[in-house]
Formats: sequence, structure tokens, C-alpha cells
Amino acid sequence: MTKGKEPPKEWRLHELKTWPKYFREVLVGRKHTEHRRADRDFQVGDVLRLREWNPVKKEYTGREVFRRVRYLYEPHEAPGFVVLELEEQEP
Repeated sequence: MTKGKEPPKEWRLHELKTWPKYFREVLVGRKHTEHRRADRDFQVGDVLRLREWNPVKKEYTGREVFRRVRYLYEPHEAPGFVVLELEEQEP
């Protein structure tokens, strides 16, 4: 995984479910990081399509937001996870 380097020329779009509580925080600009399983090859420069997921109804709400990965790291305290620092990104 790239850690804090220049974005690769090729970037990928990752579609991720986001629970309402966290989605709202990203939407209003209070949440600038995502803590996720390292089950994808996330790279600096990739774009996240965060889709609000209703866990009670088990369906998407229709709201979504796009964020670009500005920086990432794998914390030693949580093997198998990655922390993604986000910046605004237009769809």
C-alpha cells in the first residue's frame, strides 16, 4: 500500500456502506478519516463512494458522498485494518 506518497496515475473507485451516524459526520465535514478492514488494495488517490446504509431496513438510503484518499496508514495496534485520511472529491 502507498503511504503518503504522490497519488498513482491510475486510481480506483471503492464503493463502501456507511452507517447513518458516520455518514452524517462525513457529510458535514466533522469526520475526515475512515477506519476500514484492509480487505481492498486502498491507495492514496483512490476515490471512496460512501453510500449511506440503513442497518435496520438493510438497504441504501439513496444518499452518497465522494471522498479522495489523501493519506493512509496501517496502525500497528490493529493488524488487518487501515486508516484513510479523506479530502473532498466531486463525483
